[in-house]
Parts: sequence; structure tokens; C-alpha cells
Amino acid sequence: MADGFDIHISPEQAAHLRAAAQTQGVDPADYARQLLEAALDAADPLAVSRARLAEYDRTGEFVPADRALADFKAAVERRLAARRG
Repeated sequence: MADGFDIHISPEQAAHLRAAAQTQGVDPADYARQLLEAALDAADPLAVSRARLAEYDRTGEFVPADRALADFKAAVERRLAARRG
């Protein structure tokens, strides 16, 4: 699994991203990550579950339920905070 990568956008796209992020009161990079996460979730809402199952199948290691629920709660709180601005 990749650790991450850089995405390069045109100057016009960068200006549009900066303007949109400013209206939300967030950093453009954070806003871009939020948009990307939302788009990926909409495209395949079970992608994370499938990836975690594949990792479990590969390693046999699992995430305890209390940690998984805490991670889920934190993700929901981040999304709600981003929507509130």
C-alpha cells in the first residue's frame, strides 16, 4: 500500500481551489484532501472495508472494536467540523 503521493494541478485549478477553500475558512491542502476523501467515499463507500479485510487476510492482525469505533467517531467529528467551517 502506498504511503501517499503528490498531485499537481494547473495554476487555474490552484486558484479555484484557493478561492473555494477560503470560502470554507480552511487551508487549500486540507480542503483538497476533504474533497478527495468525499469523492472516494462516494465512488466506493466500501473501499476502506475491503482494504482492511485484505490486510487482515494478509497479516491476520485486526483492529480491536473499541479502537475501530474510536477511529470512526473521530472521522465523523472531523467531517462535521469541516462542514461547520
